[in-house]
Amino acid sequence: LRFGEANMRNVNTEYTHYYAGYIKGEPKMSAEKIKRLVQEVSSLATSLPIHPDSSVFVRVDETRMDVMKCMIIGPQGTPYDNGCFEFHIYCPSNYPNSPPNVNLMTTGGGTVRFNPNLYNGGKVCLSLLGTWNGGPNENWNPKMSTLLQVLISIQSLIFVKEPYFNEPGYESSMGTESGTQQSISYNEVIKIGTLKWALIDQLKNPSPGFEETIKAHFLLKKDAIRAQIADWLIFAKESKSSGHYDQMVKLTDELEKELKKLEAESSK
Repeated sequence: LRFGEANMRNVNTEYTHYYAGYIKGEPKMSAEKIKRLVQEVSSLATSLPIHPDSSVFVRVDETRMDVMKCMIIGPQGTPYDNGCFEFHIYCPSNYPNSPPNVNLMTTGGGTVRFNPNLYNGGKVCLSLLGTWNGGPNENWNPKMSTLLQVLISIQSLIFVKEPYFNEPGYESSMGTESGTQQSISYNEVIKIGTLKWALIDQLKNPSPGFEETIKAHFLLKKDAIRAQIADWLIFAKESKSSGHYDQMVKLTDELEKELKKLEAESSK
């Protein structure tokens, strides 16, 4: 489930990938790029974090190692908990001298901004990717930086418990009454987006190439997900966030319907 051939091309051999235009523009990879990718892809096959609390899965095109898709399962205890978030990855022609291109595909069709570092258009702001201002030791280093570091950074630095404070300048309000309330309100919005697009929609329309991974995830974690959503409902009711509780109730009913459908199909 962690690594292998992905369904990234349609019947006309055109890539069904966010970076399809970039891929088409580079018909042949350089020897330097191939050598580096062989090393990195081999490492990914055994080094990706796989854990009940959060996992990272990668699919690599069988003929183009620079074309990948990734699925990150939202970490436990965060507003992304158990959500399935899809990313498209392309290593540019001068890789590893330049960082990989990474785009978030789980955005509700561009309607949800899941994090200050994740735009609703899919842009991923991370110093390793050169899309976020970071210190000298946080930027991409061709000799030291890797795809694995990028993926783990997204998992651990972006999918966090209080993403509100990822916004520049907001960390100064951490621990204050105002900052705490703003963070709670921000998380309530993120939870609804996670429930709608990273849970329910992934059950209905699993990301291509990850169908079996997503099915296994929901079957293995269904009880934990139900308990998690029950806690979210209680918190939403107590927080009295405007309209969030009513939305959560409606989405919870839809999620339960999809989980029962999956359970029925798997028991046949």
